[in-house]
Amino acid sequence: SGSAVYAKTFAVPDSYLGRRLVLDLGRVSAVAEVFVNDKSAGTLVWSPYRLDITKLVKPGENQLRVLVTNTEANSRAVGTSRHILARIDVCGLEGPVQIVPYIDDVLTLHAAN
Repeated sequence: SGSAVYAKTFAVPDSYLGRRLVLDLGRVSAVAEVFVNDKSAGTLVWSPYRLDITKLVKPGENQLRVLVTNTEANSRAVGTSRHILARIDVCGLEGPVQIVPYIDDVLTLHAAN
């Protein structure tokens, strides 16, 4: 139980620049605090673990930092008097972590004749 920091340096493809960008952390257990280029992007406490990071990303090299804090379930599962360790979910940042360009298109549906 506790917190862990995940860090990654990344560059956004030129084709993504000028578009809305969404960071998708995939599977997380349990709370994720996200920082892009040392600025807070937000805190996520349930699925989907996604944030708009458009205003924080710059051309060239960027820094992503994710602080993940889980619950005390792991701590309580350890020991000879509690045989629940096998049932504890994997904790931390499981991913997959992706930056997805957001497409904002409108589809109009018409009744079939």
